Amino acid sequence: MTTAQDIVINLNDNQAIKMARNIHDRIFSAVDYDTVEKNSRGDDDGKTLLGLSDDQLKTKFDASTSVELSRNILESISNDEGLSAVIADAWEEVQNDDSMAIGIGTVIAVGLMVNLTLFMISSELELNFKNGKLIKHKVDTEAVKAVVELISKTAKIATAG
Repeated sequence: MTTAQDIVINLNDNQAIKMARNIHDRIFSAVDYDTVEKNSRGDDDGKTLLGLSDDQLKTKFDASTSVELSRNILESISNDEGLSAVIADAWEEVQNDDSMAIGIGTVIAVGLMVNLTLFMISSELELNFKNGKLIKHKVDTEAVKAVVELISKTAKIATAG
């Protein structure tokens, strides 16, 4: 049986970005943003990300940073016992997506990655997906620290005057 970690390790760059987008959409259709925001406010990294301006959130990462961040967040998700099943579900859609063949969508917005990172930082949450209920446990913020630092650095550089 293929594990969530195996799926993430074997993704090509376009698939990694597509998976991050797909999982973002799945997560935020199962839990509202206000809940995630409220549950991440007490965390220093959460405060950093919540402090970004609208202009910073609209900034797009370059392709290599998009891939790096997507892989990092997917790895965190695949290592969460409660969430790893969402990787397999998303993979069912992504592996058959024809847009991957022509390289559509090779960059990702800061805001999308901020949302996923806040979700990972947030305390335990229960999510209802079509295949059942999943529980996301609070992760060690060290697991997402590199993502937070890169998001902050990129967002500040992109909007510097």
